Amino acid sequence: TIFAFCYFVTGCIILTILGFLFKLIPFARERVKYVYHFILSWFARSMVYIMVNVKKKIIDKQYANFNRPSVIISNHQSFLDILVTVMLHPKLVLLTNSWVWNSPVFGAVARMADFYPVAQGAENSIELLSERVKQGYSTVIFPEGTRAVDGEMKRFHKGAFYLAEQLNLDIQPLLIHGTGYTMTKGDFLLKDGQITLKYLPRIKSDDARFGTGYAERTKLIGRYFK
Repeated sequence: TIFAFCYFVTGCIILTILGFLFKLIPFARERVKYVYHFILSWFARSMVYIMVNVKKKIIDKQYANFNRPSVIISNHQSFLDILVTVMLHPKLVLLTNSWVWNSPVFGAVARMADFYPVAQGAENSIELLSERVKQGYSTVIFPEGTRAVDGEMKRFHKGAFYLAEQLNLDIQPLLIHGTGYTMTKGDFLLKDGQITLKYLPRIKSDDARFGTGYAERTKLIGRYFK
């Protein structure tokens, strides 16, 4: 636990310094931003895999298509969920809670990577996320809004599905299992365990099986996840 924490803090400090340096580059802004996201994704992957007491497994990778932007939704149990999603691909933008956005360790990195605090409302993020979509970025959202302590999936909020509707994007479901035990909310001990990621088939923007409006989709896809 101590080693992993020190590695995480050191990586965040380096990423913060790099972010400030990259901001000084006056040309090729999108290319520079992509390089920063690439380094961030690489760091998250190294962080996850350097935790040697935690086994990792990814199921049904064939359903993942990062070449076409989507809204990636996942259940939420642990801070580790942020790391295991960021590591999946460089072109990801996360909608985060305020505590991540304001974190003294990870907050500056989140802001430099164009992560967005959900407390400001999904409707206020459409313009920013629309620009990211044009550049090929997908958006990661945890529809429960907060980490579940007991492992039971909470009610889904409508924000993710509203964004998918407004931006005309497919929804990519991702199931996360094991992070809630490995690093439980409120507990900083990194316990021995296994983290499993499972992709589910994409839900097309015009797939009527899950409803036609974002409110209906929130209920039906939430039920599908459970």
